[in-house]
Amino acid sequence: MVLSASKSDRGLGVTFRMPAGGRYVLEFAKSLGAGRWEEVGHGDGTGAVQTVTVPTSNDEQGFYRLRLE
Repeated sequence: MVLSASKSDRGLGVTFRMPAGGRYVLEFAKSLGAGRWEEVGHGDGTGAVQTVTVPTSNDEQGFYRLRLE
């Protein structure tokens, strides 16, 4: 479950809670109709609140999604 997302000088920070033993994948797409999502982060769920920061540029726009595998 995504708890928050925030933009900083370091990039986009996504804070979420992922079940222990699960695996998450954070993906990016320039448009929702593109049909192609690019993996920008992944890891193992710990059951605790986690934050992943993805480097971004100021002119980059698009959509992010968090998947559980």
